[in-house]
Amino acid sequence: MVDVEQERFIEQEEILIDNKENRNKIYRLLLERFQQQEDSYLFEDFLKEWTENEDNQFTNMFFKDQSVVFKFDKYEVTAGAAGSPEISIPFHKMEDIFTDEWKEKIDFDHTEKPEPSKEDESETPKPSKKDDPGKESKEDANSNKKKVALTFDDGPHPTNTLEILELLDKHDAKATFFMLGNRVDFYPDIAKVVAEKGHELGNHTWTHKDLTTLGQEEISEEVAVTNEVIRNATGEEPTVFRPPYGAVDDHVREVLGLPPTFWTIDTLDWKSRDPNQIVKIVEDNVRDGSVILMHDIHETTVTAVERILSSLEKEGYEFVTVSEIESN
Repeated sequence: MVDVEQERFIEQEEILIDNKENRNKIYRLLLERFQQQEDSYLFEDFLKEWTENEDNQFTNMFFKDQSVVFKFDKYEVTAGAAGSPEISIPFHKMEDIFTDEWKEKIDFDHTEKPEPSKEDESETPKPSKKDDPGKESKEDANSNKKKVALTFDDGPHPTNTLEILELLDKHDAKATFFMLGNRVDFYPDIAKVVAEKGHELGNHTWTHKDLTTLGQEEISEEVAVTNEVIRNATGEEPTVFRPPYGAVDDHVREVLGLPPTFWTIDTLDWKSRDPNQIVKIVEDNVRDGSVILMHDIHETTVTAVERILSSLEKEGYEFVTVSEIESN
C-alpha cells in the first residue's frame, strides 16, 4: 500500500496490531470466507501455516470497497485450479485488529452485503443421493459407491509409470494419465501399456508451455501433434485434455474447442517430494467425486500412490477415470 501524500510505502505493521491472537482471528476470518465458496480448493493447513508465519507481514493485503482484500499467489494456500484467489473481509470484521491510527482513518460501515449462496455460486451440479435406495441391484450399489479419480500428469516415465500401473492393477483401480507428447514420442511402449491396461488417455500438450502465452497456431500445434503421437503409440485417441498449470483463457478455449479437465485436490507432489505430505493432503481433502492431481515422473509419488490406494480403499472409495467422475 502507498501513501500518496507522503510518497512512501505503508508498512502493514502500521495498519494491523500484530500478535498471536490477531493472527488467529485473521485465519478464522479468511477460513470463513473461503468456506463460503462452493469450490475454494483450500488447504486449511496451508492457510493456517501462512497466517501463523511471523515472517509473513501480510504484504498481499490491500483495501477495496470497504473491505480488506487478501490476494494469494497460485498454489500458496489452494490447489492450482483456484488460480490466484482474492478474499475480501469487511472492515468492521477486522476493526479490533487495526491500530488506533487506522481506526480513525477508516469509515467502518457495519452493514454487509450478503454473500451469494452456494446454490447461486455453483455451476457444476453435484451427484444426488437416493434418500431411500431400498433393495439395490449390484449395478445400483456400484453407482452409489464413493468415487475418486487419480490423475497423473507429465509422463510417461520409463520406471515410475510402470510401477504405478502395477499398484493400480493390485487395487483393481482405473486412472487417467495426462501425457506430454514429447515424452510419449520418447517412451511409446510405456504409453501403449497404459492404454492396454484400460486407463484413460489424456493430452497434456507437447512441451508443457503455458497456452495463454502462445499464439493461435502454436496452441493448436501443441495439442494436435500430441494427439497424433498418442494415437500412433497406443492406437487410441486421448479422450480428455488438461492444460499445463491449469492455465486457460477465452482465447485458448476458442482455439481448441476442448473442455479443459482440472482437479479438486492438488497434492503438490512436485513441490514437497514427500510421500507423507502427499498422503496427508489427499486424506484431509478427499470426498466423493474428488479429482486428485499427481505426477508419475516422481519416485516419491509412487510411494504415496501405494498408501493412497490402500487408505481410500479402506474408506470405501472406488477408483475411476476422470471422465466417469465428470459424467456423474
